[in-house]
Amino acid sequence: MKYKGNKKHVIIPDKVSDIADKAFAGKEFVTKITVPGSIKEIQYTYFDECINLKEVVLLDGVEVLGIHCFSYNPKLEKVSIPKTLYSLHSCSFQDCLKLQSIDVDPENPNFTSVDGVMFSKYKTSIYCYPAGKPEKSYTVPEGVYSIWNKSFAEASNLEEVIFPDTLTFIDYYAFAGCQGLKTVTFPDSLTEIGNQAFDSCYNLTTVNLPANLEVIDPGAFVGCNKLKNIKIDKDNPNFTSVSGVLYNKKLDRLVMVPRTIKTFTIPDTVKTIGMSAFSSGGLESITIPKNVREIEEHAFYDCQKLKSVKKH
Repeated sequence: MKYKGNKKHVIIPDKVSDIADKAFAGKEFVTKITVPGSIKEIQYTYFDECINLKEVVLLDGVEVLGIHCFSYNPKLEKVSIPKTLYSLHSCSFQDCLKLQSIDVDPENPNFTSVDGVMFSKYKTSIYCYPAGKPEKSYTVPEGVYSIWNKSFAEASNLEEVIFPDTLTFIDYYAFAGCQGLKTVTFPDSLTEIGNQAFDSCYNLTTVNLPANLEVIDPGAFVGCNKLKNIKIDKDNPNFTSVSGVLYNKKLDRLVMVPRTIKTFTIPDTVKTIGMSAFSSGGLESITIPKNVREIEEHAFYDCQKLKSVKKH
């Protein structure tokens, strides 16, 4: 099917089972589309370049949201999810910077929504916090164990996220591009932070890591160009922080350095410079002691300002 009409609200007939690539491209007057259950999967090309689309209603029968299926709809504000949907891709709503609400049918056995935020049915995982929500602060409900990849990505209005004591896992890219975040404090329950979880949170200055953290991906805070201080609870058995720099507990492995550091002398105790430890930072000069035996992959990747490397 390729749309040739001129209506603002397009109701696709329930006998249609497929939509042509870019079926609504260039249709500037289309602001709302209702999709019948005869279309089982919403693919990434269906709504390409429907630049003024504000609302999509998916009727019972729709089962899958494919990769980037709404990614190229810059004015999309609201999506209604039917009770039959059982699968979505983490990139289904990527770049929907004005999306404010995802409403899930209460009878859906797989998902639910609260105030326009999409969760797993029993609210143990967050799947999507709409990037266009205007609130500056959000409290993740008690009972949430995991924050899915890209759940909060590009939610630039957020300045504060309050985490529950049940949270154990933050997936990759979960808060990527949340440019309003300035300080992040995690609950003691958190044990793992994934790759690039806070990528390009440009205004993030301080991170407070908890006592029970076991795994932190070396790229968790890559692109956080204003990050000055990485703190960790003194009772954490795996990591420690000295002058805002993160090491393992034995101080023989350098884990992560804030991206604002320009000159740095690695302590004599360090034997390993960890993967991506300095990557994409503002480092200009570094002194490496003779005790360092290993420099892992990407340790100094994209350090474009680095001019001086000394050994002692």
